[in-house]
Amino acid sequence: MELITNNTVTDKLWENEPDFLDWIDGEYGCRIIRHPHFKHLCGYVGVNKDHVLYGMSYDSINDLYPDLNVHGGLTYSDLFISEELPTSELWWIGFDCGHCHDFQPGYIELLKNRGVISLAMSDTVYRTIDYVKENVTKLVKQLRESEDSVSFMVGYTKGLITKLKDDVGDRALTVCKLVMKELDE
Repeated sequence: MELITNNTVTDKLWENEPDFLDWIDGEYGCRIIRHPHFKHLCGYVGVNKDHVLYGMSYDSINDLYPDLNVHGGLTYSDLFISEELPTSELWWIGFDCGHCHDFQPGYIELLKNRGVISLAMSDTVYRTIDYVKENVTKLVKQLRESEDSVSFMVGYTKGLITKLKDDVGDRALTVCKLVMKELDE
């Protein structure tokens, strides 16, 4: 795993990395995409329709599974079609490497082109495609491990309750709260 500070950006490693990478890890789709403007990388894991996380917002996933640990935390969840993966409709959850201490090549170029450069950028780090791939793989591993745990079952139940509430309405929520109260006891 190689981390590049902006003191060594003259190598411009991002120019020699792919902007897109897809692979399959068991039942999970995996994807890395370079941000079109700021040029940092983003990593994603795709889950199928049978997975408890399918359709769930990343905020809800973060709440239900606070132990999921990837760079910067989960910052994305949505459905999009992948022509490269055999399973065409996956729900993608992911993270980005465009946070405060992440070097974003496109952002730096934008600042330079406008005649502005921030000294605060001196402690930023470029996250390479190898780094992002390690984090995607780590997220897959964490999802697999959570599937085997009791907390996953509680999360699964809460996820079903959330989906049921969205589909049926507030009456179902009252019933679900009673069920959750029983689960907590």
